[in-house]
Amino acid sequence: ATISSIDLFISYDSLNSSSLLESFDEEVETYTYFAPESLVFPFSAIIIEASDIFSNAGRDTTNIFQIYDSISPEISVLAPSEGFSVPEHELFTVSWVHSDNIAIFDHIFEYTADGISYDTLLHTPYFTQTDSFEFAVEGVSNTARIRLTVSDIAGNTSTDVSGQFSVTDNTPPTVELSSPLAGTTVYIAEQMDITWVSSDNVGTESA
Repeated sequence: ATISSIDLFISYDSLNSSSLLESFDEEVETYTYFAPESLVFPFSAIIIEASDIFSNAGRDTTNIFQIYDSISPEISVLAPSEGFSVPEHELFTVSWVHSDNIAIFDHIFEYTADGISYDTLLHTPYFTQTDSFEFAVEGVSNTARIRLTVSDIAGNTSTDVSGQFSVTDNTPPTVELSSPLAGTTVYIAEQMDITWVSSDNVGTESA
């Protein structure tokens, strides 16, 4: 007998329940199934039921398969922007926008002073609803950048880098007198040498 109808069903819970995907009033041999983008199902199956004009029906089921998330999050670092400048050790704001088809899970903030080597500033799972945070860095640089990597629960990741900014010197030099020592006596018209040791993270210019 000729096939009169075909019904396709989807089950997301190991065949405990199902919902109709598509119905056909004629005999067909293929169907393109589009998995949902915002849900993950580890125990999915397709069920097909075919009937003839005498209401005789046949049924078959696929093997259980997994619908998993393969879509990476989206991330864009907004600040600091190109040309920004901040003194070392002072707080500045890193801001960003992020999104994911299911949910953001993790954030890793990294900093580079030379534009090549990055060190981790913060690794946190608590910024899913946050779009800015304050950091402070040390060391003088004209090639500083912040790199932000976000991931979702499935381990998909995306990375963006801030504009290049500068970190200016905000560390005072240190100086220590070596002589004269405490208790030294100086006589009238006597010549006395005064010595000291000085240092700075960038370099001293005058003393």
